[in-house]
Amino acid sequence: MTSNAKINDDAASSLASALNPQRDDEEPQPKTFYSKNVNVFDVIMKDDKIDGEPIDGIWYWARKEVDVPIRSLGPEEFKRITDNNTKKTRIGRSTQYNTELEIRGYNAEIVATVCGDPNFQNPSVRKDFAKKFGISEEGAQDIVLVEKIWLIGEIASMAMKVLDLTGFTDEDEIVKALKDSSSGETT
Repeated sequence: MTSNAKINDDAASSLASALNPQRDDEEPQPKTFYSKNVNVFDVIMKDDKIDGEPIDGIWYWARKEVDVPIRSLGPEEFKRITDNNTKKTRIGRSTQYNTELEIRGYNAEIVATVCGDPNFQNPSVRKDFAKKFGISEEGAQDIVLVEKIWLIGEIASMAMKVLDLTGFTDEDEIVKALKDSSSGETT
């Protein structure tokens, strides 16, 4: 190392100390890219629960003052729900398409898929709801049943909680995942 390089390293170190002074009561930060000096590979290898299993959660139904058990979506469920609720319309005579997400059906299908109680995947539950609401068993589709039970805002709130459990932290991530899912790409 030349003396010039040594001077530059010392200057950079002094500047870094001046910009980020360390108090006496603080522990020195590790000199690593990771702020907590965590080896992510080791965390993954040591954790028995990292296998794509859904994450359980609770959505609080304020109007009825009860907790509703929910879970995160798996990748196949996310793709299926997105595909079921995506409408593609051709632009004129071109080969281009507009893609539009039918948000009511999307949210209702998310809720019906992940709700632990009531379990909409259970045929007897669907039959009981159809009888209660006076609709045919064939008409007891996710959107119909979910909208008979919850208000639109409650459905949207629960769907957002599910997406949060699924790992989406903001709306931009959701929009990107929806676009990627509908174009056939995987995220």
